[in-house]
Amino acid sequence: MISPKLVLFYLVIILAGAAYGRYKKSHEGVSISDDYALIKKYLLHDKSLTDTRKPFLWIHIDYEVNARNWSSWGSRNSTHLNQPYMYLCIRSIVEQCGHSFNVVLVDDAAFPRLLPTWTIQVQNMPSPLKQHLRDLAMAKVLHKYGGVTVPASFICLKDLKPVFSGLLKGAGKTMFAGEFVARSDSAVSFFPDSALMGCTKESPEMQQYIAYLEPLVTSDYTNEYEFLSQNDRWLYKQLVAEPPQLSLLRGSLIGTKTTDGKPVLIEQLLGEEDVDFAEDAYGIYVPADQILTRLAFQWFARLSPRQVLTSNTVVGKYLLLSNDR
Repeated sequence: MISPKLVLFYLVIILAGAAYGRYKKSHEGVSISDDYALIKKYLLHDKSLTDTRKPFLWIHIDYEVNARNWSSWGSRNSTHLNQPYMYLCIRSIVEQCGHSFNVVLVDDAAFPRLLPTWTIQVQNMPSPLKQHLRDLAMAKVLHKYGGVTVPASFICLKDLKPVFSGLLKGAGKTMFAGEFVARSDSAVSFFPDSALMGCTKESPEMQQYIAYLEPLVTSDYTNEYEFLSQNDRWLYKQLVAEPPQLSLLRGSLIGTKTTDGKPVLIEQLLGEEDVDFAEDAYGIYVPADQILTRLAFQWFARLSPRQVLTSNTVVGKYLLLSNDR
Protein backbone atom coordinates (compact mmCIF):
# COMPACT_ATOMS: atom_id res chain seq x y z
CA MET A 1 0.00 0.00 0.00
CA ILE A 2 1.33 3.45 -0.95
CA SER A 3 2.04 5.73 2.00
CA PRO A 4 -0.11 8.92 2.14
CA LYS A 5 3.04 10.90 3.00
CA LEU A 6 4.73 9.58 -0.16
CA VAL A 7 1.71 10.64 -2.22
CA LEU A 8 1.84 14.10 -0.64
CA PHE A 9 5.58 14.36 -1.34
CA TYR A 10 5.14 13.63 -5.04
CA LEU A 11 2.17 16.00 -5.18
CA VAL A 12 4.34 18.83 -3.82
CA ILE A 13 7.03 18.06 -6.42
CA ILE A 14 4.46 18.08 -9.25
CA LEU A 15 2.90 21.33 -8.05
CA ALA A 16 6.31 22.93 -7.62
CA GLY A 17 7.31 21.92 -11.14
CA ALA A 18 4.13 23.36 -12.60
CA ALA A 19 4.54 26.48 -10.48
CA TYR A 20 8.07 27.01 -11.77
CA GLY A 21 6.82 26.89 -15.34
CA ARG A 22 4.25 29.59 -14.60
CA TYR A 23 6.75 31.57 -12.49
CA LYS A 24 9.29 31.49 -15.31
CA LYS A 25 6.75 32.85 -17.80
CA SER A 26 5.37 35.57 -15.53
CA HIS A 27 8.84 36.65 -14.32
CA GLU A 28 10.68 36.39 -17.63
CA GLY A 29 13.56 38.84 -17.59
CA VAL A 30 13.28 39.52 -13.88
CA SER A 31 16.70 40.02 -12.29
CA ILE A 32 18.06 40.65 -8.84
CA SER A 33 17.77 44.39 -9.58
CA ASP A 34 13.99 43.94 -9.69
CA ASP A 35 14.16 42.52 -6.19
CA TYR A 36 16.17 45.57 -5.10
CA ALA A 37 13.35 47.66 -6.58
CA LEU A 38 10.85 45.72 -4.46
CA ILE A 39 12.89 46.52 -1.35
CA LYS A 40 13.07 50.19 -2.33
CA LYS A 41 9.32 50.37 -2.94
CA TYR A 42 8.38 49.13 0.53
CA LEU A 43 11.31 50.56 2.48
CA LEU A 44 10.21 53.17 5.01
CA HIS A 45 9.57 56.56 3.41
CA ASP A 46 7.53 59.66 4.20
CA LYS A 47 4.22 58.15 3.04
CA SER A 48 4.69 54.75 4.70
CA LEU A 49 2.90 55.74 7.91
CA THR A 50 0.05 57.81 6.45
CA ASP A 51 -2.21 54.86 5.61
CA THR A 52 -3.63 53.84 8.99
CA ARG A 53 -6.69 52.09 7.57
CA LYS A 54 -4.80 48.81 7.57
CA PRO A 55 -2.60 47.31 10.31
CA PHE A 56 1.16 47.55 9.83
CA LEU A 57 3.29 44.59 8.85
CA TRP A 58 6.93 45.33 9.67
CA ILE A 59 9.87 43.54 8.04
CA HIS A 60 13.36 44.33 9.30
CA ILE A 61 16.16 44.23 6.72
CA ASP A 62 19.67 43.60 8.03
CA TYR A 63 22.35 45.27 5.89
CA GLU A 64 25.53 43.79 7.35
CA VAL A 65 28.86 44.15 5.54
CA ASN A 66 29.44 40.88 3.69
CA ALA A 67 31.38 39.32 0.83
CA ARG A 68 28.68 37.04 -0.56
CA ASN A 69 28.32 38.91 -3.86
CA TRP A 70 31.04 41.33 -4.97
CA SER A 71 30.00 44.57 -6.67
CA SER A 72 33.40 44.54 -8.42
CA TRP A 73 36.74 42.74 -8.31
CA GLY A 74 38.29 45.64 -6.41
CA SER A 75 35.46 45.84 -3.90
CA ARG A 76 34.91 42.44 -2.32
CA ASN A 77 32.57 43.62 0.41
CA SER A 78 29.14 45.22 0.20
CA THR A 79 26.25 46.25 2.43
CA HIS A 80 23.59 44.83 0.11
CA LEU A 81 21.40 42.11 1.56
CA ASN A 82 22.98 39.63 -0.88
CA GLN A 83 20.66 36.78 0.04
CA PRO A 84 18.46 36.23 -3.04
CA TYR A 85 16.26 33.64 -1.36
CA MET A 86 15.30 36.33 1.15
CA TYR A 87 14.07 38.62 -1.63
CA LEU A 88 11.79 35.79 -2.73
CA CYS A 89 10.54 35.44 0.86
CA ILE A 90 9.83 39.18 1.08
CA ARG A 91 8.05 39.07 -2.25
CA SER A 92 5.83 36.25 -0.96
CA ILE A 93 4.91 38.32 2.12
CA VAL A 94 4.07 41.36 0.00
CA GLU A 95 2.01 39.37 -2.49
CA GLN A 96 0.05 37.47 0.16
CA CYS A 97 -0.43 40.28 2.71
CA GLY A 98 -0.11 43.53 0.77
CA HIS A 99 -3.86 44.06 0.37
CA SER A 100 -4.62 43.47 4.09
CA PHE A 101 -1.61 45.14 5.71
CA ASN A 102 0.41 48.29 5.27
CA VAL A 103 3.73 46.54 4.57
CA VAL A 104 6.77 48.54 5.67
CA LEU A 105 10.40 47.44 5.39
CA VAL A 106 12.73 48.99 7.95
CA ASP A 107 16.49 48.98 8.39
CA ASP A 108 18.55 50.15 11.35
CA ALA A 109 18.66 53.73 10.06
CA ALA A 110 14.84 53.94 10.16
CA PHE A 111 14.43 53.76 13.93
CA PRO A 112 15.03 57.49 14.65
CA ARG A 113 12.39 58.35 12.03
CA LEU A 114 9.87 55.95 13.54
CA LEU A 115 10.65 56.79 17.16
CA PRO A 116 11.21 60.53 17.77
CA THR A 117 12.92 59.93 21.13
CA TRP A 118 15.26 57.25 19.73
CA THR A 119 18.74 58.72 19.25
CA ILE A 120 20.89 55.58 19.04
CA GLN A 121 22.56 54.85 15.69
CA VAL A 122 22.02 51.10 15.77
CA GLN A 123 23.85 50.55 12.48
CA ASN A 124 27.08 51.84 14.06
CA MET A 125 26.97 49.58 17.12
CA PRO A 126 29.11 46.44 17.52
CA SER A 127 27.64 42.97 17.79
CA PRO A 128 25.92 41.60 19.79
CA LEU A 129 24.76 44.96 21.19
CA LYS A 130 23.45 45.85 17.74
CA GLN A 131 20.94 42.97 17.75
CA HIS A 132 19.92 43.70 21.34
CA LEU A 133 19.09 47.29 20.36
CA ARG A 134 17.19 46.12 17.28
CA ASP A 135 14.98 43.93 19.45
CA LEU A 136 14.25 46.85 21.76
CA ALA A 137 13.62 49.27 18.90
CA MET A 138 11.23 46.89 17.12
CA ALA A 139 9.29 46.36 20.36
CA LYS A 140 8.96 50.14 20.69
CA VAL A 141 7.81 50.42 17.06
CA LEU A 142 5.14 47.78 17.66
CA HIS A 143 3.98 49.54 20.82
CA LYS A 144 3.75 52.94 19.11
CA TYR A 145 2.09 51.85 15.85
CA GLY A 146 0.73 48.36 16.46
CA GLY A 147 0.85 45.60 13.87
CA VAL A 148 3.03 42.55 13.42
CA THR A 149 6.72 42.04 12.74
CA VAL A 150 7.49 39.22 10.31
CA PRO A 151 10.99 37.83 9.59
CA ALA A 152 12.40 38.65 6.15
CA SER A 153 13.09 34.91 5.79
CA PHE A 154 9.44 33.87 6.20
CA ILE A 155 7.87 32.10 3.21
CA CYS A 156 4.30 33.38 3.25
CA LEU A 157 1.73 30.99 1.80
CA LYS A 158 -1.43 32.98 2.57
CA ASP A 159 -2.70 36.21 4.09
CA LEU A 160 -1.79 36.60 7.78
CA LYS A 161 -4.75 38.88 8.56
CA PRO A 162 -7.01 36.08 9.96
CA VAL A 163 -4.41 34.98 12.54
CA PHE A 164 -3.51 38.59 13.35
CA SER A 165 -7.13 39.45 14.13
CA GLY A 166 -7.88 36.12 15.80
CA LEU A 167 -4.91 36.22 18.17
CA LEU A 168 -5.65 39.79 19.28
CA LYS A 169 -9.25 40.96 19.12
CA GLY A 170 -10.64 37.44 18.73
CA ALA A 171 -8.74 36.17 21.77
CA GLY A 172 -9.25 39.27 23.90
CA LYS A 173 -5.48 39.88 24.05
CA THR A 174 -3.30 42.84 23.08
CA MET A 175 -0.13 40.89 22.19
CA PHE A 176 0.94 37.61 20.62
CA ALA A 177 4.19 35.84 19.73
CA GLY A 178 5.06 33.00 17.39
CA GLU A 179 6.10 29.55 18.59
CA PHE A 180 9.68 28.75 17.56
CA VAL A 181 12.20 26.00 18.23
CA ALA A 182 13.93 26.65 21.57
CA ARG A 183 17.29 28.39 21.08
CA SER A 184 19.06 26.56 23.91
CA ASP A 185 18.84 23.38 25.94
CA SER A 186 15.70 23.48 28.05
CA ALA A 187 12.92 21.28 29.34
CA VAL A 188 10.66 22.37 26.48
CA SER A 189 11.30 22.13 22.74
CA PHE A 190 9.49 25.35 21.81
CA PHE A 191 9.31 28.88 23.14
CA PRO A 192 7.36 31.98 22.11
CA ASP A 193 9.77 34.23 20.22
CA SER A 194 9.89 37.90 19.26
CA ALA A 195 10.96 37.00 15.70
CA LEU A 196 7.27 36.96 14.74
CA MET A 197 5.32 39.10 17.16
CA GLY A 198 2.30 41.41 17.07
CA CYS A 199 0.25 43.70 19.24
CA THR A 200 -2.40 46.38 19.31
CA LYS A 201 -1.33 50.01 19.36
CA GLU A 202 -0.05 50.98 22.84
CA SER A 203 -0.46 47.43 24.13
CA PRO A 204 0.07 47.29 27.94
CA GLU A 205 1.76 43.88 27.60
CA MET A 206 4.17 45.22 24.98
CA GLN A 207 4.98 48.11 27.30
CA GLN A 208 5.85 45.58 30.02
CA TYR A 209 8.05 43.70 27.54
CA ILE A 210 9.87 46.95 26.71
CA ALA A 211 10.36 47.68 30.41
CA TYR A 212 11.91 44.21 30.76
CA LEU A 213 14.17 44.64 27.72
CA GLU A 214 15.59 48.08 28.54
CA PRO A 215 17.79 47.04 31.49
CA LEU A 216 18.58 43.73 29.77
CA VAL A 217 20.03 45.55 26.76
CA THR A 218 22.52 47.39 28.96
CA SER A 219 23.63 44.18 30.68
CA ASP A 220 26.92 42.60 29.67
CA TYR A 221 25.55 39.90 27.38
CA THR A 222 28.34 38.87 25.02
CA ASN A 223 26.48 35.71 24.01
CA GLU A 224 23.64 36.47 21.60
CA TYR A 225 21.76 33.26 22.36
CA GLU A 226 21.94 33.92 26.09
CA PHE A 227 20.31 37.32 25.57
CA LEU A 228 17.62 35.96 23.26
CA SER A 229 16.89 33.08 25.61
CA GLN A 230 16.13 35.62 28.33
CA ASN A 231 13.60 37.26 25.99
CA ASP A 232 12.00 33.93 25.20
CA ARG A 233 11.69 32.99 28.87
CA TRP A 234 9.92 36.28 29.66
CA LEU A 235 7.43 35.68 26.85
CA TYR A 236 6.95 32.09 28.03
CA LYS A 237 6.14 33.26 31.56
CA GLN A 238 3.44 35.57 30.18
CA LEU A 239 2.04 32.70 28.13
CA VAL A 240 1.72 30.25 31.04
CA ALA A 241 0.50 32.86 33.54
CA GLU A 242 -3.03 32.59 34.96
CA PRO A 243 -4.71 34.02 33.04
CA PRO A 244 -2.34 34.05 30.01
CA GLN A 245 -1.09 37.55 29.19
CA LEU A 246 -0.47 36.91 25.50
CA SER A 247 -1.65 34.69 22.65
CA LEU A 248 0.50 32.08 20.93
CA LEU A 249 0.78 31.69 17.18
CA ARG A 250 1.21 27.92 16.98
CA GLY A 251 4.39 26.64 15.39
CA SER A 252 2.43 24.38 13.05
CA LEU A 253 0.97 27.51 11.43
CA ILE A 254 4.36 29.09 10.71
CA GLY A 255 6.34 26.00 9.75
CA THR A 256 8.46 25.62 12.88
CA LYS A 257 6.64 22.48 14.03
CA THR A 258 5.53 19.39 12.10
CA THR A 259 2.05 17.93 12.34
CA ASP A 260 3.28 15.42 14.93
CA GLY A 261 4.79 18.16 17.10
CA LYS A 262 8.46 17.80 16.17
CA PRO A 263 10.80 20.78 15.54
CA VAL A 264 11.50 21.66 11.91
CA LEU A 265 15.27 21.96 11.51
CA ILE A 266 17.44 23.74 8.95
CA GLU A 267 18.76 20.35 7.79
CA GLN A 268 15.23 19.45 6.72
CA LEU A 269 14.46 22.79 5.09
CA LEU A 270 17.57 22.66 2.90
CA GLY A 271 17.18 18.95 2.26
CA GLU A 272 15.23 17.16 -0.45
CA GLU A 273 12.87 15.03 1.65
CA ASP A 274 9.41 16.43 2.21
CA VAL A 275 8.56 17.87 5.63
CA ASP A 276 5.20 17.08 7.21
CA PHE A 277 3.87 20.64 7.43
CA ALA A 278 0.31 21.32 8.55
CA GLU A 279 -2.19 21.76 5.73
CA ASP A 280 -3.46 24.99 7.31
CA ALA A 281 0.02 26.54 7.65
CA TYR A 282 0.24 30.24 6.82
CA GLY A 283 3.90 30.01 5.97
CA ILE A 284 7.30 28.50 6.67
CA TYR A 285 9.99 30.15 8.75
CA VAL A 286 13.54 29.80 7.42
CA PRO A 287 16.22 30.37 10.13
CA ALA A 288 18.36 32.91 8.25
CA ASP A 289 20.92 33.19 11.05
CA GLN A 290 21.77 29.50 10.77
CA ILE A 291 22.19 29.76 7.00
CA LEU A 292 24.82 32.46 7.51
CA THR A 293 26.61 31.05 10.56
CA ARG A 294 26.72 27.32 9.82
CA LEU A 295 29.32 26.46 7.18
CA ALA A 296 27.31 23.53 5.85
CA PHE A 297 24.48 25.84 4.73
CA GLN A 298 26.19 29.06 3.63
CA TRP A 299 26.01 27.94 -0.01
CA PHE A 300 22.27 28.58 0.02
CA ALA A 301 22.67 32.30 0.75
CA ARG A 302 24.73 32.68 -2.44
CA LEU A 303 22.24 31.08 -4.83
CA SER A 304 20.56 33.29 -7.42
CA PRO A 305 16.73 33.43 -7.42
CA ARG A 306 16.63 30.95 -10.31
CA GLN A 307 19.02 28.60 -8.53
CA VAL A 308 16.95 28.81 -5.34
CA LEU A 309 13.77 27.92 -7.19
CA THR A 310 15.41 24.96 -8.95
CA SER A 311 17.49 23.83 -5.95
CA ASN A 312 15.33 20.78 -5.19
CA THR A 313 15.21 21.83 -1.56
CA VAL A 314 12.11 22.10 0.62
CA VAL A 315 12.63 25.88 0.78
CA GLY A 316 12.91 26.12 -2.99
CA LYS A 317 9.73 24.11 -3.56
CA TYR A 318 7.65 26.19 -1.18
CA LEU A 319 9.04 29.46 -2.53
CA LEU A 320 7.81 28.34 -5.93
CA LEU A 321 4.37 27.59 -4.53
CA SER A 322 4.19 30.86 -2.59
CA ASN A 323 5.11 33.00 -5.60
CA ASP A 324 2.62 31.14 -7.79
CA ARG A 325 -0.48 31.73 -5.63
